[in-house]
Amino acid sequence: MRLLWSEFLKLRTAPRTTLGLTLGLLAITALGAASIASSASGEFSSNFAVWDLMDLVSISVVFTLILGILIVTWEYRHGTITPTFLAAPKRERVMAAKLFTALVAGAVLAALCLGLALAIAALWLGGLDSEGGQWELAGRILLAAALWCAFGLGIGAAIQSQVGTIVSALIWFLLVENILSVIPRVERISDYLPGSAIDRFISTEALRDEPGIVSSAYGLWGAALLATAYVVGALVVGTVLVQRRDV
Repeated sequence: MRLLWSEFLKLRTAPRTTLGLTLGLLAITALGAASIASSASGEFSSNFAVWDLMDLVSISVVFTLILGILIVTWEYRHGTITPTFLAAPKRERVMAAKLFTALVAGAVLAALCLGLALAIAALWLGGLDSEGGQWELAGRILLAAALWCAFGLGIGAAIQSQVGTIVSALIWFLLVENILSVIPRVERISDYLPGSAIDRFISTEALRDEPGIVSSAYGLWGAALLATAYVVGALVVGTVLVQRRDV
C-alpha cells in the first residue's frame, strides 16, 4: 500500500509534466470537438459528427502511452530511482505498483478527455446514441487508454531513457507502422503490430453501419487479446531489465 501511495504521490508532485500533458490533451479535444460540432447540421450530419467526435477522443491513447513512459523514466532522469529501489529492494513490487498507477492514470486521463467531448456533444449534438454502440466504444477507449499507459510503462522500463523512449515510440507508431502498412507483401503483417491492434480495438468502423469498410484481419476480441499480449510482453521485458540493470 505504501508503494501505491508513493507512486500516486509522484504523479501529484510532478505538476508541470502531468498537468501539461493533461491540458494539452484537453485543449486538442476542445478545439477539435468544437470544430466538429459547429460544422454539423441536421440529424444525419449530427449522427456522423458524434462518430467523428469519438474518433477524436481516441487520440487520448497516444497521450496515455506517453504518460506511461513518464511514470518510470522520470525517475531515471531525475535520479530518484535509486532511493525508490533502496526503499523497496524487490523491484518487481515497484513495477507492480507503477503498473497499477499506470492503469488508473491512463483511464482517468482518457475519462477527462471523454467527459469534455461528451459535454460538447450534449450541448451541440444532443449526446450519444445509447443504441448505436457509442457508449460501448467509449468503454473500449477507456480500456485501451489504460492498456496503452501500461504499455508505455513497459517500454519505458526497458529503455529507461525518457527522451529516447518517447521519440522511439512516436517514430514507431506514427511513422514506421504507417510505412509498413503500404509496402506490398508487408501490409498484412502490419495488421498484427501493436499500433494496428490498438487502433482496431478503438475503431468506429464496425459500429458505423457502413458495410465494406472494415478490412482488419481480426475482430474486436482479437484486437483486445493482441493488444493485451503486447502489453504483457513489454511489462515482462521491462521488469526483467529493471531487475538486472544497476542504477
